[in-house]
Amino acid sequence: MKNLVKGLALAMTGALMSAPAHADVDDIGIEARHVRDRNEVELDPAKAYILVQSPTQTVAAFFREPTPEEREISDAARAEALVEAQAEYAEDIEKYNRSVAAFERRGSTYRGRKPVEPTESNFSWRAVELRLLFQMGPQNRFAKGDASLYLYEVPAGTYVFQGSLYGTEGTCACMGSVKFNAQAGQITTLQYQLRSRDADGNPGTSIEELDGLDSLDLRVRLAMSIEPADELANDPRLPADWIVPAQFEPVPFIPNWLGEEINRVLPIEGVLAYERGEMIDLKARAEEEAAAAAAEAEAAAEAEAAAAAEAALAAAALEAEAGAEDGSETEEAGAEQVSDEP
Repeated sequence: MKNLVKGLALAMTGALMSAPAHADVDDIGIEARHVRDRNEVELDPAKAYILVQSPTQTVAAFFREPTPEEREISDAARAEALVEAQAEYAEDIEKYNRSVAAFERRGSTYRGRKPVEPTESNFSWRAVELRLLFQMGPQNRFAKGDASLYLYEVPAGTYVFQGSLYGTEGTCACMGSVKFNAQAGQITTLQYQLRSRDADGNPGTSIEELDGLDSLDLRVRLAMSIEPADELANDPRLPADWIVPAQFEPVPFIPNWLGEEINRVLPIEGVLAYERGEMIDLKARAEEEAAAAAAEAEAAAEAEAAAAAEAALAAAALEAEAGAEDGSETEEAGAEQVSDEP
């Protein structure tokens, strides 16, 4: 068994060597800083900013998509940790087998728990995305009044809406979410709220407005609503030319890394919809339909041009034939005139 572990360690060497030199998985993280509610606001043009608008206090969690380098570092660290775990298992299973044999010699049964061999498929590892996860709210609002605004300074990158975390509990947008780019020198805005739904699944703005809803099923009827921010997000303290609406892209699935309650983002007009539980990328569908329409129009134009060319050739052939007949008649008339002469 020890020789097997040594062999596995040697086999893993190539994977470990491929990671950047001196890279440490613990160095992977995200610096997300909330911007305080002050009269004067200083923004760093080298940083990106995410502004979330909500009608009330809320909690929203996002993670930055890992770079290929970060994912490579995490994969290499996992491979190394797996080799170490397998080495520990080799020792543990040897001790376990000795204990089983000793108890059997005494005519008894060893009741200790048998070690589980760590493998590629069952080895638990913290997802690199969790190292890049941060939460907004419910405190530290940038503005409050007609709307609650949360403004966070983050590194530039692509951010995925993960869900809502409440202490040790939370809701994951595992079955459908969105992502967007946050660029340096810009404030990317969006609107988010947890909305209650009635017995038919229709969202409402307050519990009192909902029909067929009681306190027992309130929790399971919460819907995650994400949409573009409105004019309430245009805080006068912020440079207007920095503010850009989030350009949403559908994310069909997020692993439930934290074991949270499962939910999904409500349909967004022009961005995503659902058909029998499957997310539909409306942007991609519109592009496909436009491409199909363009191809159909091009094919129709080509067919029309080919028909026109064929008609022109037929007309030219008829004209040539008519010209040939006229020439023949002229020759015949000339011959008759010659034969009539004395």
